[in-house]
Amino acid sequence: MTAIALKTQPDLATRLLAGVLVPDTPLITRAIDLARERSEPYLLNHAMRSWLFAALIAQRKTDCA
Repeated sequence: MTAIALKTQPDLATRLLAGVLVPDTPLITRAIDLARERSEPYLLNHAMRSWLFAALIAQRKTDCA
């Protein structure tokens, strides 16, 4: 889900993670749970940081457009 989709679909469920607004879907929840179950904490933290930075960059790019 992109930042554009978040803005154009106001009824889309979202959640705030570390100050970043991200979609809240069953698929995303399951992916995070699976990563928690199967990854070492350092790897999970890296993956989550990378995803949140990407979401933040996408949101800021759409704000400037």
